[in-house]
Amino acid sequence: MTAEPKAPGAAAVYLYREETTIDADHTYSIYVRLKVLTEKGKDYANVSVQYGSQSDGFSYSIESLAGRTVHSDGTVIPFTGKPYQRLIEKTHGSKTMEKAFTLPSVEVGSILEYRYKLHFGGNWLVAPTWTVQQDLFMRKGYFLWKATVERVSDSASHKLSKGISWTHTLPEGIEVKRATSKGSFDKAIISS
Repeated sequence: MTAEPKAPGAAAVYLYREETTIDADHTYSIYVRLKVLTEKGKDYANVSVQYGSQSDGFSYSIESLAGRTVHSDGTVIPFTGKPYQRLIEKTHGSKTMEKAFTLPSVEVGSILEYRYKLHFGGNWLVAPTWTVQQDLFMRKGYFLWKATVERVSDSASHKLSKGISWTHTLPEGIEVKRATSKGSFDKAIISS
């Protein structure tokens, strides 16, 4: 694959992007498989993930960060370094940090793969925000939210919530298939 007909001139494309939020584990995870199509596409080897804490007790940390580069001939070069960590912003009672890393030995034609998991501390639940339309064309995406079945209260008012709602805005021709099953399970599959 040297180009994407649905995104002429693209520097890179998402072959697959998966985002999963599991309320019971207080986690959000992401997996990306990206194809580099041009020299400019090699910039996508630079990956950064933000995390931090706030004065109200909300915090989140990064777990299970991994990545690799796969060359056209099938050679696999894993990321074995240590992510660079830096402070982005610090205000009274909150701190935002970033972990950044560069996938190794990237060439035009390489496939870049990386994954990480954010863990939300305490008993916090964070509703997923799925940005389906991004800088890069996405050939296939999978978005999963395993919502809680527990009663939930608002952090400010401590009132119990009455339910969970969601909205979506997608371009013409894109379809969301929603599936539910017994227990805490909700997923959306985006397809064109």
